[in-house]
Amino acid sequence: MKKLLLIFIATLLSNCSSNEPVAEPNSENFKPEVTNLNLTTKIPNSLQSKSPMIWAQINMMETYLRMGGDFMNPTTGKTNSTLRKNTWNYGGYTVTYSYDLIGDKYEYHYIMSLNNQIYSTIDGWQKINGSSGHWEYNINLSAMGGLSTSNYNIDLSWNKNSANNYTFDMIFNLGSSGTMRYLTHLNNDYSGDFNYYMNSNLVYNGIWNANGGGRFTNYMTSPPTITTWN
Repeated sequence: MKKLLLIFIATLLSNCSSNEPVAEPNSENFKPEVTNLNLTTKIPNSLQSKSPMIWAQINMMETYLRMGGDFMNPTTGKTNSTLRKNTWNYGGYTVTYSYDLIGDKYEYHYIMSLNNQIYSTIDGWQKINGSSGHWEYNINLSAMGGLSTSNYNIDLSWNKNSANNYTFDMIFNLGSSGTMRYLTHLNNDYSGDFNYYMNSNLVYNGIWNANGGGRFTNYMTSPPTITTWN
């Protein structure tokens, strides 16, 4: 099952786009904001050497985010603002996108299909002012030869305050293999923190300041191993 997932990730990322669409408040041509955010550009570059583990975890979170997010960026054409629909091809899949304005938020839906078979879907919403949102990416593993009872999904909730500080809560459900969760704060000044959980058990915690100094805690050891740096 995990081999199927790795193949799926590799297929998606080999065709990724670097475009980062931005929500247009009060626009009839809406595109979700939080798709591919290049998260490692939102933390100090010095963490690559000062704390490779923190850098690796933020990079891994970005990889999971892109599994669904890469499908959410139109590669051709423009969304029909009257019908609020669009269709394009990405990574060999046909992507069908639709959205509607409900109250103070946009609600949207993506269907990824190949040879008229649905491989995955994304359902989400985003506030008109771009302050918060949520999307869930569901992967139909049975379409790839896996067990239909072991479908994977990624559930992402996010919010952004007036200072452009982000909070992300991402849960990756691996079916019978359990869950992974990232609870992460990335601030506009490049400071931040994260917690990484496996099956609700805290595994790693990291915190850093704008200059890249910080602390990393590994809870897989007993007692937990704490590393600090300036």
